[in-house]
Amino acid sequence: MEPLKIHLFGRLRLYRGERSLDRFPTVKAQHLFCYLVLRRRQSHSRQALAALLWGDKPESQARHCLRTTLSLLREFLEGNGDTRLIRENDHLGFNTDSDYWLDVEAFEAGLHSAPHGRVYTLPIENPRLSASSASHSLNSEAAGRLAQAVALYEGNLLPDCYEEWCIRERERLQELLLAALTQLVGYYRQQGCYTEALSCGRHILAIDPLLESVHREVMGLYSLAGERPAAVRQYYLCRGLLARELGVEPMAETTALYHQLCQNGEVIGDHPLPAVQTPTLATLGDTRHELRSAQAEFQQLAVRCQRAAEGLEGVLQALSHF
Repeated sequence: MEPLKIHLFGRLRLYRGERSLDRFPTVKAQHLFCYLVLRRRQSHSRQALAALLWGDKPESQARHCLRTTLSLLREFLEGNGDTRLIRENDHLGFNTDSDYWLDVEAFEAGLHSAPHGRVYTLPIENPRLSASSASHSLNSEAAGRLAQAVALYEGNLLPDCYEEWCIRERERLQELLLAALTQLVGYYRQQGCYTEALSCGRHILAIDPLLESVHREVMGLYSLAGERPAAVRQYYLCRGLLARELGVEPMAETTALYHQLCQNGEVIGDHPLPAVQTPTLATLGDTRHELRSAQAEFQQLAVRCQRAAEGLEGVLQALSHF
């Protein structure tokens, strides 16, 4: 039996050995397969599966649709005699004893491999995220495993599937990702690895851009990395998002951090922040003069290029007469 490699993050990708099996016979066959794989530790009655996937049809018609789809799916998966589906009496399931690899399973295994102990967590107001973020500390080995697990999350679970069972599972896995990223931000910050911490922080904001406390964390990380202008830009990004999406101003803590960043010689934690020069009318005037000079040089270069092209065209025309 050739190994079956199953990717559900980002988009469904299925391989038997080196051969791609992405083209399922029907959308329902694809949904049935994904449902059984995601609930691979369970056995499912045909009646429950028929109601789940064809709940808008009478029971007898739904059962007929299930039989037809199951037949197509078996032929698709088991064309070489593979046994990927278990059929016992009136129940179905995915054969977990078969040779397979599943990105969702590997992702969750990587998350659960982190040891217990004290961990840094971001002060995130979102209760679902803070509740799922264990306050345990990571060592370098556990952080490495956690980072490898996060790398498996190549996108949301089956983004083209809008079935309720898939949406619930997608949200659950996304919460696990956010919790893992939160732990990694704390670990990298404690280690002074600000680039890696910023990458994780930005990843969190790409998923939920309205987490204001994470914006503050990113602002602080930029400042610790000596990138205060980027920290200030992060504030304006946060402010714009909050105004556009919620019609509110940033919290007092966020604004206070912004003012602290704008003050020369201020310190966040134990790290001194480099001064940021505030533009004056004189410096703005110098900048405008430089821009105009650059524009004039560009225009002169464009004229020279045009003349060179015209000269080359003349040479080509002369050569064509020989």
